[in-house]
Amino acid sequence: MKTPNEDIQRKVRQWVSYADEDLRLALAAMNLRSDEEPPYRLIAFHAQQCAEKYLKAYLVSGGVEFPYTHNISTLIELCSLKGPQGVKFD
Repeated sequence: MKTPNEDIQRKVRQWVSYADEDLRLALAAMNLRSDEEPPYRLIAFHAQQCAEKYLKAYLVSGGVEFPYTHNISTLIELCSLKGPQGVKFD
């Protein structure tokens, strides 16, 4: 049986993994070789998604519940009000 800390670690890793994917995609799109400009709208979207998911990982690590939202301001406010105590990874 998993301990609560192991469950939190798993959830944090999952959010970080999703964020890393968005970051890799945004960086790859910036490096597309083409005669056209990079798709900045899509790059910005994935950069926003990346930031959102890292913030959610931070909140999960501190046991802070958050609403279903894509609003980074809301997530930052929650981070500043109830920053995590820190999860120790084995």
